[in-house]
Amino acid sequence: MRVLIDELITSDRPDLQRAAQRKHPDVKFDSFDFLSAARSIGAALDRAWPDVVVVDRVWLHLSSLLHRILTSGGHSMPRVVIGSRHVDEVFRVQVAHRGFTDYIDLDDPAEDLVVQLCEIHAGTTRHIDEKLWASVPLPSVVDDLDKTPRDDLDREILSLICVGMQDVDIANVVHLSTQTVKNRISAMLERSGLRNRTQLAWMQANQAVGDAVSRSLGYQGRRSDTSTVTTHLRRIPSAERTAS
Repeated sequence: MRVLIDELITSDRPDLQRAAQRKHPDVKFDSFDFLSAARSIGAALDRAWPDVVVVDRVWLHLSSLLHRILTSGGHSMPRVVIGSRHVDEVFRVQVAHRGFTDYIDLDDPAEDLVVQLCEIHAGTTRHIDEKLWASVPLPSVVDDLDKTPRDDLDREILSLICVGMQDVDIANVVHLSTQTVKNRISAMLERSGLRNRTQLAWMQANQAVGDAVSRSLGYQGRRSDTSTVTTHLRRIPSAERTAS
């Protein structure tokens, strides 16, 4: 089994690889540096395709970027495991909501963690059947939420939702009728599978963080979705802006 592991994890639990060498010599580790993630992961993938990828919980906020990096070469997505200390119910909800099914508690003994990774590689998970998973509202598109806003105006509306504005105030800012704003928000909720505007705001904020980190890491890969937003999108027709 080949494991690609975040150096944020190995710096916290350096005994993890030593435990694997002692008890599970068939488990081979490779690592990547978060600060050069795109290049570092790419180099590791070129050496050998991993069966399991273990990442720090910070990637919960960058899951779309992680997906794009791991699938950029046309490969299928490996099993991704989120590693964290102090695992609690809030963390489990975050893991489930980002579309992941596997995590490890870094407070566990190293040998137990290696066994858990082997079980995950074998296709089993201890967590997906937990009642908590069934209660978490999941976006219909976890890997790339860019398809939710259809144009620049949708993104403007999302940014105004993020600052707490109500529909009537948003309508005044973007020069639309309140009903048109409501219709657009409803359409974005339907496309994303999210339940409410709070989740839309969360989605927009996390996507913005992911894009900013992607640029800072120098990642130039194409987004996985064919509806990738460009800087030359058609603006909304003036007729719709004046619609009631």
